[in-house]
Amino acid sequence: MLTQSVKDKSVSEALEMTKIFSDLAIGKEHTSDEIEKLGDAAVLTQVMQFPVRIKCATISWWALEQALLKKG
Repeated sequence: MLTQSVKDKSVSEALEMTKIFSDLAIGKEHTSDEIEKLGDAAVLTQVMQFPVRIKCATISWWALEQALLKKG
């Protein structure tokens, strides 16, 4: 889902998506327009209901963020 969500996005758009996803996973609120940017991956943000799974759901987004920041 992550790959499909960021496909054809700019680096800045992908970084914005990683921030939105990570925030939602830990319970921070975003507008519906921001959530819509995640596409199908938005359903994964429901992981906040299962705290033990937050790291599992966010690790790929974190890795993407780190790779994009290094590319910078």
